[in-house]
Amino acid sequence: MKALLRRRSPVLALAMLALFAWAQPQDVPWPVDTAQPDWDYGFWFDKNTARWQTFAPAHPELRALAVYVDRMGDPGTVVVELQDPDGQALARVSGKPERGGWLYLPFEKAVRVTPGRLYRIYVYSDRVSPNPRQRFFWRGIRSSRFCPVCTTDVASGWPQFRYAFVVYASR
Repeated sequence: MKALLRRRSPVLALAMLALFAWAQPQDVPWPVDTAQPDWDYGFWFDKNTARWQTFAPAHPELRALAVYVDRMGDPGTVVVELQDPDGQALARVSGKPERGGWLYLPFEKAVRVTPGRLYRIYVYSDRVSPNPRQRFFWRGIRSSRFCPVCTTDVASGWPQFRYAFVVYASR
């Protein structure tokens, strides 16, 4: 097995791609632009405690995104903004997940971006969490190699942490 991982076997790559595709939202009509789909931990968020992750798109138009969110109780609605480098919202979408997993959020229209430039996925909810049993959690992975120049809101204490997300491009 170690030999397969060291050589980055095409079979292993296909298996990982199949696993990634299986875990994604069903019937997504757009190709993946960039993604960090792994998770082993999560940070809670609410109306007053937002979470964010930067990424660099590869395509000039984005159509949707998905975030991996867990929930406890009835914490409200997830709100996600796609922000430019100055923090201005280019798109705002929301959804109310029935349970934990990938929350797919299409934009009303394509969002023009500059490939290679850093943008931010900014996540919060429409309610303040009254207690720890009424919260959303944006899942991610504690030790990621995804985009070394990208960062998150928890980078000062967790420099290798990256949230789980998928950004979809126009065809």
